[in-house]
Amino acid sequence: MTRPTLAISIPTYCRPQQIALNFAGFMQEAADLGVLIYISDDSPDDETERLTRTVRQSYGNVIYRRNTPSLGHDQNVMQSLLWPDTDYVWVMGDAFRTATGGLAAVLDILTGQDFEFVNRNGLDFRLVGPCSGEEAINLIRNLIWHQTLTGGTIYHRRVREWVRKSDLTIHSNFPHLDVILGYATIHNTSIGWFGRPILESAPKNQSYWHHRAFDVFVDDWASVILAHRAILCSNRIASILKSHSSNTRLFNIEFMLHLRDIGHFNWSSTRRLYFWDVMHLPRAIIIAILLIPKYLIPHTLIAKRTAGRITKWLRAR
Repeated sequence: MTRPTLAISIPTYCRPQQIALNFAGFMQEAADLGVLIYISDDSPDDETERLTRTVRQSYGNVIYRRNTPSLGHDQNVMQSLLWPDTDYVWVMGDAFRTATGGLAAVLDILTGQDFEFVNRNGLDFRLVGPCSGEEAINLIRNLIWHQTLTGGTIYHRRVREWVRKSDLTIHSNFPHLDVILGYATIHNTSIGWFGRPILESAPKNQSYWHHRAFDVFVDDWASVILAHRAILCSNRIASILKSHSSNTRLFNIEFMLHLRDIGHFNWSSTRRLYFWDVMHLPRAIIIAILLIPKYLIPHTLIAKRTAGRITKWLRAR
């Protein structure tokens, strides 16, 4: 069987030091396999463009464009998905790359499925071959928390053609979830799960949403999930809304203390429409964090981190 063509499409904003172009092993593997690397650059400076010109001297598989004016996060993700003309497109966050041998392994399992979900943060390390029908829908319901990751999904040409022709409503910060859920709602979709964790991330600055986490992972997350309640199943919605924080441990004690310290978490936060629906921490702990005097929060954070390091040290003994 002829191997399908694959492009890795990277929407980027001001991460020239972290982007996959910097990693020779990854770039060489992509070039050897004929995997094209598309860079959709929203940066206000020309650092990524200069890097691309340098990298092109060694690898001929890099395609670059500068977005002027910038597209913004959501449209850059969507346009990165639709840009390449290949059988599959892997939209990958701008700090990600694959581990050695990862690209070849992924190419080997692309056999015509609409989506291939690729593990980064999950604890299910199985390789699940393409499935369809109710099995595929259950895979979506179980993994939609994970697919918030820009880099967690590879899309077949059929999906991208549907996006081009459909009047797709996209929700802020999660347009890729609208693609997955929207397509699966009206098609007998086929999905695989690549559980081997091959995605690596370069050290990076705080994500763009870090100082407004409730806007993204309370309001926007709930908005996109509730918009697709038909496929996600009404009696699963409550558990799905909690699934992101409970699986990623995003809204853990330390992060909630940090959000309190920077002023993003206060009593009014708890009045957000879906605040309690997405929290995995017990209500009593969240309230206790709010009751800590503001001047004590830095000391509480230090104590929490110290206790965490001690616990890790003891477990390693």
